Formats: sequence, C-alpha cells, structure tokens
Amino acid sequence: MDETVKIEGLDQLLETLRVLPDKVADKNITQALRAGGKVVQHAFAEAAPEDTGFLAEHFNVKVSLHREELSGSAYIGPMSRADYPDRDTGQWRLKFIKKYKKLMQVGRVSVLSVCRFLEHGTRKMAARPFMTQAFETSKDQALDAMTTTLEVGIISSAVQHGLEE
Repeated sequence: MDETVKIEGLDQLLETLRVLPDKVADKNITQALRAGGKVVQHAFAEAAPEDTGFLAEHFNVKVSLHREELSGSAYIGPMSRADYPDRDTGQWRLKFIKKYKKLMQVGRVSVLSVCRFLEHGTRKMAARPFMTQAFETSKDQALDAMTTTLEVGIISSAVQHGLEE
C-alpha cells in the first residue's frame, strides 16, 4: 500500500532546507518521516487482531532518503524476518523428514505472511483489512507529526547555523 502525501505552500521551507547543510536537512527529513511513521505504526499495533499479541509487537518503521531531491520515504509495516513461535512450546517444531533423511524445522509462519493473509484474505478466509483502516484513520495525525517535527527541526537548525530571520 503506497500512499503519497503532498504538502503545498512549503516553497520557503524547502528553500531554507536547501540553504542548510545536507546532513542537517537529511537529519530533519529523517526525523519527520520517523515521527509520522511512529504514529502509523502505533495505529497498526492498536488495530492488529490480538490472538497472542505477537503481531502487534512486530511492526517497524524504515526510512530512506532520496538523493536526487530533498525527499524521502518511510516503510511502515510488519517485520519481514520475524516468525511466529509454536503455540505450545514457544520453539520451532523439528520433524524428521524421510525424503531428506534429516531433522528439519517445520511450521514456520512469518509475521509478514500473517499480515498479508489478514489484509487480503485467502481462498478459505475472508479479508480483515486492519492495516488499511488503521492507516486511513491515522494519516492526518501522521501528517501533523511530520509537519511539526520538520518545522521544529528546521527552526532549530537555522538558529544553530545563524540563518534565523
């Protein structure tokens, strides 16, 4: 789910960012994206189905900057390498597979797969799109968090570098 948010009327803000050193601008953009991402991440965790609570604890925010211009993106979603433990023991089940003549892990289910099944459904299960609904309800708060964080960061950086008006 890609969602693009455009903020208009920030030409002066972008000009101030261009005057500041690249590291300071990158830092401010990263902090703003992370602040907005945390709002959405919290909304995902609140809306996640609570069978064991494992799913709600395994959402993360990854931020990347784009070098061509002053922009970036944030990926907010399930951790791709987190796997659900076995319900009974909390460990992975080991099973002797005759075909391979060795003991192997079985029953591995990733958090990413569970989110995909819940969000889009399967042939046997109807969709329960909690992430889409959580994003729709929290996107305005995320935009406010990003704008506020970016504004505070730019003002403090400008003051620090002697560029205040």
